[in-house]
Amino acid sequence: MQKVLFILTITLFFSTLSAQEFLKFEGIVTLETKGDAPQLVPELTSMLEAKGYTVFSIIDHQENASTVGTELNFSNLIIFGNPEMGSQVLAEFPLMALDLPMKFLIWTNAEGISYITYTRPSYLFRKNTGKDVPEFSAKMDEVLFGLAKEIAK
Repeated sequence: MQKVLFILTITLFFSTLSAQEFLKFEGIVTLETKGDAPQLVPELTSMLEAKGYTVFSIIDHQENASTVGTELNFSNLIIFGNPEMGSQVLAEFPLMALDLPMKFLIWTNAEGISYITYTRPSYLFRKNTGKDVPEFSAKMDEVLFGLAKEIAK
């Protein structure tokens, strides 16, 4: 019962926030998309694979919530990475394994507006290493923003 109440509380909290409010969270980047969220997921996974990324998993939060009787707006988490680059990062910064591989969230709000959201790698580096690591994070920030912007078109 506590688990269900927690899920409902979190769902209500996030469904009441606008994209502008999401942008206020440190390290979180949210872009409004022009496309329909369910169509963006295969588009994004194809684009990632074409650019040499491995798509490890897609978690359908809406579908999973429905199995316990909870209604959510569309929400798919795409877990992906570049094993070559990720391995280099993990070799030097083992605690980055807490947040790697990278993730994009494709979701819709209560009004049906679609978004793509991700956590900036520079924020993850500070969180997991206690310092800025520009040789990795600046490039990764730029790459993820470019990918998100391309899919948001």
